[in-house]
Amino acid sequence: MTLLDLDAQYPALSAIVREVSGLTLEALANRAPAHGYDFYDLERLCADVRASQIPVDNPFLEGLGGDTQIQGYLAILNEYVAKGFVRKRPSFVRRKLLVLKTPKPTPSPTGYDCLDTIMECSWGLFFADNFPKVEEERPLPGDKRKNADFWAEKDSKALWIDCVSPHPQADKTMGSLEAWIEKWAREKWKEKFLAASKLPGGLATGLAITMIKTRDPDEGNHGMFDALAMLDWKRTIDEPIGTPPDQFWADCPGLETVWVGEPQVCSTASSPIIIREWRRP
Repeated sequence: MTLLDLDAQYPALSAIVREVSGLTLEALANRAPAHGYDFYDLERLCADVRASQIPVDNPFLEGLGGDTQIQGYLAILNEYVAKGFVRKRPSFVRRKLLVLKTPKPTPSPTGYDCLDTIMECSWGLFFADNFPKVEEERPLPGDKRKNADFWAEKDSKALWIDCVSPHPQADKTMGSLEAWIEKWAREKWKEKFLAASKLPGGLATGLAITMIKTRDPDEGNHGMFDALAMLDWKRTIDEPIGTPPDQFWADCPGLETVWVGEPQVCSTASSPIIIREWRRP
């Protein structure tokens, strides 16, 4: 069986990782990833792609949709780098991809999940298709300590965008799928954009929410699983996702759009499937 050459398949990603860390993707794939670890890093992702090419009993890979989706994750990162999004290459690799210095059995409470990075990059591909000008990690006006994940411009109008992929352990109690989306959007907007929105002229903002972190009921009956179950039910009965109350827009001045998406299951670079898009009335 001929195994996929990761560095040849994902050359842009390979180049930036090698430039910063001195490691090839093949070298990462050959290192032993952490077991029982709830969060991703690039080392584990490469190892999982390599393992997916060898017939083994791997429930974790089955839960991800097998080699198709995990190869798609690497393809998303490769395309994002190839499009020239990355402004701070060492930081991107060390802080967002190679989070773990060595494999550890349990995540740090403040550890960064590379899956968040992958979803941010997939949104970057989506924004690149919908805005003529897009940049990553631009400092917010009036608060240089905070960056928006993306800054986009269309028709001379700027939009500051932040992304979030909710984790079930930090989920929100909800009464409906719409309420779940609203709570995540409201809290993310407040955390990232509230202060900047009070500047003269305000701030036009957007939020992108990815529904991805779990579909496994064994993880517990957390809000994220409930939200995914509700989404599947709405699809089954062909019921559209509703809109938020007017008060939501009043409480988040300057918030223009909320995108809700989920990852596509494919082996190539892809942007999220848009489940719902809320626009300010």
